[in-house]
Amino acid sequence: MAEMTAVETFLLFEVQGQAKDTFKVVSVAGTEAISGLFRFEFELASPDHDLDYQSVLGKKGHLTIKGLDADRHVHGLVSRIEEVGRNEDLSRYRLTLVPSLWVLGLRQTSRIFQDMSVPEIVKKVLKDAGIPSSEVELSVHGDHAKWEYCVQYRESDLAFVSRLMEQEGIFYFFKHTASGAVLRIGDDPSDHPVAPDVTKLPFRVAGGMAASEETVTRYSLSEEVRPDAFALKDYNFKTPAVDLSGSAKDKPGLTTEVFDFPGEYDSASEGTALAKIRLQELRAMRRQGTGETNCARLTPGHTFEIGGHPRKDYNGKYLIVGAQHHGSQPQALGREGAGSASSYSSSFTCIPADVPYRPPRITPRPMAQGAQTAVVVGPSGEEIHTDEHGRIKVQFHWDREGKKDENSSCWIRVAQPWAGPKWGSMFIPRIGWEVVVEFMDGDPDQPLVTGSVYHADNPPPYSLPGEKTKSTIKSNSSKGGDGSNELRFEDAKGSEEIFIHAQKDLHIVGHHRREPDGEGRQERDHHRRRGPRRNGRQRRDDPGRRGPHDDGREGREPEGRREPHAQYLQGGQGLRGGLPIGGDRQGPFAPGWGQCPVPGHEEPGAGRGAELLSLRGEGDRVQGRGGRADHEERRRDSIEGEQDQSQGGRRDIDQGLESRVQLKRFEMRLTSEMPVTVRGLGRGRVVRLGPDAAWVSVEEEEPLACDVLGGGGESEPLRVGDEVMVALPGAPAERGCVLGRVESWTPSPAPAKTESIRRIAADRLLIEAGTSLEIRVGESRIMITEKGDIVLTGNNLLSRARRVNKIRGAAVNIN
Repeated sequence: MAEMTAVETFLLFEVQGQAKDTFKVVSVAGTEAISGLFRFEFELASPDHDLDYQSVLGKKGHLTIKGLDADRHVHGLVSRIEEVGRNEDLSRYRLTLVPSLWVLGLRQTSRIFQDMSVPEIVKKVLKDAGIPSSEVELSVHGDHAKWEYCVQYRESDLAFVSRLMEQEGIFYFFKHTASGAVLRIGDDPSDHPVAPDVTKLPFRVAGGMAASEETVTRYSLSEEVRPDAFALKDYNFKTPAVDLSGSAKDKPGLTTEVFDFPGEYDSASEGTALAKIRLQELRAMRRQGTGETNCARLTPGHTFEIGGHPRKDYNGKYLIVGAQHHGSQPQALGREGAGSASSYSSSFTCIPADVPYRPPRITPRPMAQGAQTAVVVGPSGEEIHTDEHGRIKVQFHWDREGKKDENSSCWIRVAQPWAGPKWGSMFIPRIGWEVVVEFMDGDPDQPLVTGSVYHADNPPPYSLPGEKTKSTIKSNSSKGGDGSNELRFEDAKGSEEIFIHAQKDLHIVGHHRREPDGEGRQERDHHRRRGPRRNGRQRRDDPGRRGPHDDGREGREPEGRREPHAQYLQGGQGLRGGLPIGGDRQGPFAPGWGQCPVPGHEEPGAGRGAELLSLRGEGDRVQGRGGRADHEERRRDSIEGEQDQSQGGRRDIDQGLESRVQLKRFEMRLTSEMPVTVRGLGRGRVVRLGPDAAWVSVEEEEPLACDVLGGGGESEPLRVGDEVMVALPGAPAERGCVLGRVESWTPSPAPAKTESIRRIAADRLLIEAGTSLEIRVGESRIMITEKGDIVLTGNNLLSRARRVNKIRGAAVNIN
């Protein structure tokens, strides 16, 4: 340790507000470092035995170290004082001097910074802490991007700015002059000035005599292996396919690489720049020197030059990164220290001046462990505030600076149960909701909304615990509305229910088959669209009747409503179902219960069973029901409507019956092996029964115009006054069923002419068929099958192209 010895006083210390001779320095020990706080510990002697500590604490202090060539000055704040001894003449005090930046370590808070760069954030924090701008020099040269969202979370101002500067490779140090100290912040080697009044220090081996000049008395250089490559990677949800990798190497070839994730950047160029800074951080101290000197002005952040060292490669320019100071002058104790010599020595650590210095990342990052809750916020007067990604803004409960508006936080992503490309689920939390927020990797800068919770002002949709068996998804009409949409499940035993409510319109669109299993109905949908439900009520074809599968019980009509209908009864298994004429809904056919309305027939459905077909007017139902439930049957039924849907059911029945029902707006056609056709013609109807017809009944207020065909298909004209009666198979004629008396008879009107041309205009036209699609015109036919075959049949086939006619295939056969 190089020493400077003398008898005279060379250590002086003053405190703001105290007389210059209040304190005499007995000894001092100090440490300094680049990107660190200096600390000087004093032992002082004072004639004031009753020193008021409050007159000293927090006050500015000034240390002067008189040197051989120039003086060294240190300015700071008194952070601590204690009495350590006394005699009759003097009291001894121990006092600590720190920089004004030290005060930031006493200030802890949580707050949010948005759209600010690190230098801008540091400048604001220093200003808020009361550090005058005249005491700060901000000299940054690098490209420091703005942080969209940066949180100071339960940490001191000092820890916050220190970790931010360490993150971006920004250093700081202190420049002291006789008049005061300045905090200098930089990020480039050019920001390091030459040490005050020091150009070149000669190397001299220390001797026993007092030094007559400022020299370096000991110096050595060390070197070590450090990583020579650094790689980073990150992810940006706005550009998910972009590889945000960044890397830097100190030399080509085989490397010792360090990889880290996340890199905390948004673009690949930022990643490359940040990887370079990380590598410089790791390699900054790869080659370092240590030495001793009697010069007190070798302070961190400054450069100096060594000359005259016997080893030539030690001579050169260096950057000081750390220093320690020791000084004593026992004579300050008066008689107790009389005759003792003063001394001073300094040791230092340095690196080559051309090596970029990056501070090590030693300040810990705060972790937001677990989940928090926050309140959704937005512009005044709005109810839903979101962006194109479905993100929201929140006000955290710990945020004292937020105004509970759209500036309280950054846009925060909201986790959804599903999130696919243009499909998934989307529930956007609304302003005023309390949401659950978690932080990715525990980083307060990366919040993620993962749920929502009820509170006293936002209670659940149903009172609890009274209605604890209800589970629901219930929305709320947007601002100005007072309704809701809801899908609710009631799981109370015996009251199980699925409830669907639409405040205005309900649209159900299906393109595939539904085939629930069990004892309920079996339903298949083919390209089906159910129309809108309006004003909270579902349109129904016949609200007085139950649906086509209601556990075998016959529906009831409301009182005062019995509309005319015709019934067709024949032997064989029955149809059971409902369909609207000219509408767009139908249930499948299935075996149900037998019925025979013939007077005197005591066992409905006896034998092979009875089949009943009820016909109603346009817009009403057509129902078939009958048969015995214990019969085995095979039936294929299909319903076709004039609208864009069809629906049918299929059951395995050993009779092998095939039937088809076709619906159009003014026509309903049923065909089977026992042909039956029913047409509605205006107000009246014509009923035509095939050769196996067994029974017909009519119940109408108005006469029914009808024509009955005999077994041979010949027309059997009806006459006025005739009674129409058909006996049931195996039943006596006298026990038949009387249709009624004919009041008038008119031949069926000729069918109306159809349009000669039907045009369909659309940007895209999709026609889907389950097994095949056939188009016929006379003897010409186009057939498309589900196996991928396309067959064109005609007397003559012409293929004409205005430009090129290509025929391609794995094999092309002609004749």
